[in-house]
Amino acid sequence: MQEYKKICEKLSANRQKSAKDLAQKVEDELEFLKMKGTKFLVEIVPNVANDNTKEYFNTGHEKAKFKASLNKGAFDDINKIASGGELSRFMLAMKVALMNVKTIPTIIFDEIDTGISGRTSDAVGKRMKALATKAQILAVTHQPQIASKADNHYKIAKIDDGKKVSTKIKQLNSPEKIEEIARMLSGENISPQAIE
Repeated sequence: MQEYKKICEKLSANRQKSAKDLAQKVEDELEFLKMKGTKFLVEIVPNVANDNTKEYFNTGHEKAKFKASLNKGAFDDINKIASGGELSRFMLAMKVALMNVKTIPTIIFDEIDTGISGRTSDAVGKRMKALATKAQILAVTHQPQIASKADNHYKIAKIDDGKKVSTKIKQLNSPEKIEEIARMLSGENISPQAIE
């Protein structure tokens, strides 16, 4: 019991320091991702068992909760106050902030571009490109600003033959990449400016 308490105290001190460092790094990333003024808080809260009888936890005496303040409001759970696009950018900011500490080998972003466009999409694409130096990134996107920063491109299409719907995936070569990104920019009628 004494050894557990000693370890928990050391862990708690490290968590308090790391919480402030992580919050600052995430806020810096959020500013780059066009969420200037957003505040991020890593709240260290006590671990409590549902029946209040458990004394030992494999994570120590406490756990971390992530909260944010949008538009100069009060701090609240991120999932309660953020839109889909904001949630995606919070996740990306967290991954980039932690990429030099620990990362997983493959990260999948499914439509991280929800609710964003233009300059914000470009910023998201740049951060995903930076993250790709530490992990393999797979991204489903409709934004040319994001797609243009990828090393490899795949086109996914649904095919309906009247009996069933199937999905086709094709890796694009260099000319096909240019054509597909140009189509994303200008629609079905690809303009010379989009190709350029």
